[in-house]
Amino acid sequence: MVVSVPSPGIVVDETLTPTLWLADIVQRPYMKPWFEWIVYIDPLSYTVEALLATELHGRTFPCEDYNIVPFGPEYAGLPSSCSGIPAASGNFVNGDDYLSFLSYSHGNVWRNFGIIWAWWALFVGISRSSWATSFGRFG
Repeated sequence: MVVSVPSPGIVVDETLTPTLWLADIVQRPYMKPWFEWIVYIDPLSYTVEALLATELHGRTFPCEDYNIVPFGPEYAGLPSSCSGIPAASGNFVNGDDYLSFLSYSHGNVWRNFGIIWAWWALFVGISRSSWATSFGRFG
């Protein structure tokens, strides 16, 4: 008996490619225009935007210890900034500012919720129709 196991490279490619273009790892301002369409057809991008917007909206995060760039005793007294948002200065990062840097908005949470359910319905419909044609009819 021969067992077929997919190559780890193929599995990594199939899982890494959609998650790489969520606009979280490669932010939309830094995406090439010809790759930006991937964000719109990837259901995970809507999920990540909804989760991040729900979690970060209205919150303020302090810049302490490892969040300050440059960090270390040898940099004491030198100008520093908070990591996370380019050119952010001060002791705090506003969650809404970080969302806007990622091209996300808290106003899109319910829109994304509806889009996620629409994608789910589409996938269920496709799976059901392909299963029905493969095995006859339901029942």
